[in-house]
Amino acid sequence: DLIFRSGPDRTARLGPSQGSRRALEMLLGRFATEAGPDILARFPSQELFRSMAGSTASKIVLACAAAGITVLVTEGFLSLVFGRSLRPSAMQSYSGALGFGARSTEDSASDGVSVRRFTSFARPSPNPRIGFEIVPLEKVNIIDREVTVNMDGTRQRVGPEISNNALRVVILGDSVAFCIRLADEDTIASHLESMLDGVADPQGPDVACFTLAAPGWSSRNSTAALLDRIDVLRPDVVVILPIDNDLGDTLAADIRGELTPAPDPLAVAPLLCAGFETAFGRLAELTQAFRAGARIDPIPLRELGIVALNADLTPSSRGRYDAESAAIAKLARILASRGARLYVQFYFEEGTEPAFTKVMRERLRRIEPRIPEIPGYRTAVPAVTLPDDAHPGSKGARGLAHAIATRLLADGVIRSRPGAVLPELESDVREAIAPPKSDTDVQSEANSVRMDRLAATSDAIDTANARGCCQVIGGLNPDATLRPDFLAVLKRSAPRLRIRVAALDPPPPSDVELSVQILGKLVGTIHVPATAKDPIELLVDLDPEIVDVYELRIRASDWWTRRWGPRNVIGACRLLDITPVAKD
Repeated sequence: DLIFRSGPDRTARLGPSQGSRRALEMLLGRFATEAGPDILARFPSQELFRSMAGSTASKIVLACAAAGITVLVTEGFLSLVFGRSLRPSAMQSYSGALGFGARSTEDSASDGVSVRRFTSFARPSPNPRIGFEIVPLEKVNIIDREVTVNMDGTRQRVGPEISNNALRVVILGDSVAFCIRLADEDTIASHLESMLDGVADPQGPDVACFTLAAPGWSSRNSTAALLDRIDVLRPDVVVILPIDNDLGDTLAADIRGELTPAPDPLAVAPLLCAGFETAFGRLAELTQAFRAGARIDPIPLRELGIVALNADLTPSSRGRYDAESAAIAKLARILASRGARLYVQFYFEEGTEPAFTKVMRERLRRIEPRIPEIPGYRTAVPAVTLPDDAHPGSKGARGLAHAIATRLLADGVIRSRPGAVLPELESDVREAIAPPKSDTDVQSEANSVRMDRLAATSDAIDTANARGCCQVIGGLNPDATLRPDFLAVLKRSAPRLRIRVAALDPPPPSDVELSVQILGKLVGTIHVPATAKDPIELLVDLDPEIVDVYELRIRASDWWTRRWGPRNVIGACRLLDITPVAKD
């Protein structure tokens, strides 16, 4: 309800349709999912053991407790080392692009392999650049689709056995490359292998296509995953699909397999936990409160602000683009040194945030212009997406594979037999394919989208109604509490800025000191007494040299773990609002 009462700029595209509502519920689902029981609450107290000591009953109880602890230790060992569990657990799964997770069940498949439904599909990766990996050699359920990942990290192929001289193609990326919710035979890699096999010269090499991807990976994660396995996969061609949620921090997985935006040890600001979950967390909380009857005034969608992480307007956003493009360029150079090729394919020209494709394309053309681009789609039209989700449907995956096959044949990577042609695409899919872009077009579009994002930037953040919440790069919990490190982008519209915060409820163990920085310069501090009942505010005079947008950072001296719904979050105090103020 809060979402779909949107302004005229987005109403026509989203609309209050059942499909759009379902897609939104999936996006926000992670914030409403029940977690498993708190196992610590099940332990008897030490006093209970002490009072029963010496009796026969106590010995029985202690023996049972010892057995229980043994089971718990075994469970932890299996989860840590093998990514498996003695029993299914109820936990929340998380993805940077989608939220999902529910109480798990476990069924026995006909082939004897256990099927883990809506439970942890991830395990921690030993490489912090990757964060997490999909549990191999088990059928795991990821949003209504059972999939199996091999020991080399690739999704199960449906093609024939691989010959020694096969041309090996790897589709690399996140949930789009993985083709989430599609069957193994409907993935981009599967369609591509079938198409190339159908036209390949019998005297040439066979073709084997692999999917190395995971929902929630960024390009930094996926390129690191490929480099870890490059001697096993031995790719001749790699096609990477960057997507607009790649700019967030690396997701981690705990020993239970729960994905979480935990501190990224390789990030410049590891406690920031930047990503889309920050932008939409507060919005999700308010949406659910609104549906439960809370009095919340809906705001037009445009007042949520721009997705600042993707806007390329400030140093933090620019640094994210630089890191993603540098990872892709590095992979291109390594592949070239091994006689292999890298292609890039953008799924949409206009994704959930219009800046990403245009800016990332500009970056790649600037730092590594030799990486060829394969066209994707203009926008998310129903012909190429899932019915209730912007991820590619079977026809969409087939269209992407067709574009890849066309380019590989044109480049002579694989030789076709005389007279053989690729199968025709449906007309609605063919019409959705984006045209190629010249260098001039790329530069012009990137500049244009930056100007558009600049004009759409909000000058305020109000956690009471989610105004400007998309401009929070990181550090805001869904319950409006500040994490240890908070970063947001704002537009200057007045000479002064007012920041209002409040103490946690219930009161924390001690007071908190907040340091406030603008463009990296300390501009003030806020003392938040633990027992403060009223809001505390700070007025800041903005530097006259700030003429358009700026980054505001708030760092806390202390923070505490708090229970929020099914999850634990760390918070220092509550953020009320950040608003421009005119001088008297």
